[in-house]
Amino acid sequence: MREFQRMPKLDHFVNLLRENGLQIDNWNAKIQAFWRTKVTFVKPDPTIATGGLTVMIQKILSTVPIEDLDKLLRQKTMHSDSFRKFLQILKSTDFVNLLDAIDKNIVLQRHFFWAKQEGIEITFALELLKNLHVYVTEEIR
Repeated sequence: MREFQRMPKLDHFVNLLRENGLQIDNWNAKIQAFWRTKVTFVKPDPTIATGGLTVMIQKILSTVPIEDLDKLLRQKTMHSDSFRKFLQILKSTDFVNLLDAIDKNIVLQRHFFWAKQEGIEITFALELLKNLHVYVTEEIR
């Protein structure tokens, strides 16, 4: 988190979100509160801890069918001004510049390398995020 806070592009992006009426000032507090309240890992449970990110995504999609998720996002686009603004920001040059700054950050590159070395499905996660970005910025209208 500290590495992201050191990025001027992130500050610019956060200000852009604020200027467009998105209430993000308490996001950091909510994220921190979530991490403090998460259940501590006591012992492994192979029935829920296998398969990595791929299995997790499959379980989510079996719970919330992709068609329902698509309908929800399209309705949000039609009826929520703040969601439309958020999508516009995701399409902006400012967001592309933020992604570029993240991609070029040496410390984050090191973390990426270590995650891959440890077998964490980081490449899949990044592809998932890229596909999600394309979906919400190009498919949903």
